[in-house]
Amino acid sequence: MEKSERPPFQFIVSSDVLAEPIGSEMVLVNLGTDRMYELNHSACRVWQLLSDGFGREAIVMQITREFEVDEAQFSAELERFVAELVQDGIIHSPGL
Repeated sequence: MEKSERPPFQFIVSSDVLAEPIGSEMVLVNLGTDRMYELNHSACRVWQLLSDGFGREAIVMQITREFEVDEAQFSAELERFVAELVQDGIIHSPGL
């Protein structure tokens, strides 16, 4: 894989996770760990796109357009957010 290539970026929401919108925010509950996560408006939008199966580039394009944020900065924040969700068992790659 070349340095500029990235691994596939598509995830499945764990069957142990409940997502409940509250106004413009979202609460995620991992029933397997009893942990709760509060997502602000922009993180809620990222969650919606992730759970709808959007890939990295589509999420970056959509969020930078909707929230008028810097693409490079948001890309880094997206990687951190997704890594945290994977580590906490909220989402996982297909086939895992």
